[in-house]
Amino acid sequence: DEPWVDELADLAISFHGRKEFNRKTGLTFLRFIVQAIAKIPDHLLNQEITDPRFKTMLSLMQKNFRHPLTNEELAQEINMSTRAMIRTFKGIFGCTPQAFYLRLRLEHALLLLEFSQHSIEVIAEQCGFCDRNYFSTAFKRHFAISPAAYRRKNRFHV
Repeated sequence: DEPWVDELADLAISFHGRKEFNRKTGLTFLRFIVQAIAKIPDHLLNQEITDPRFKTMLSLMQKNFRHPLTNEELAQEINMSTRAMIRTFKGIFGCTPQAFYLRLRLEHALLLLEFSQHSIEVIAEQCGFCDRNYFSTAFKRHFAISPAAYRRKNRFHV
């Protein structure tokens, strides 16, 4: 299972628990799904990965984005040397595995900021950051806006 599938299931449960699941709620939920799909990063949609080792590695990274594996662990999983794995990974994805992990975590945070009611502290924890300050610094460095400002600007309202 992909992490976003769990998030979607949790959201469906929260929609259902809030009030009777009627037509309006169903349409709102459908709108959420369309918006969430639109936010799937291009590098995950358009990337043609032909090497099965890196398909395996990408799947492993997506499943473990909250607790990233080290470069050594990733290389071991696909039976490559660490240096060769990093070099090949950069050639495919344009960044190091650890930078890719950070991007996965931050992109997941975008969805949570928009569509969940969780506090920024909880979102930071759910995305694998050790604390809110580190999360906020990384988020602002990557998106040029703080998590709180992003949430105010982009919050999904039911």
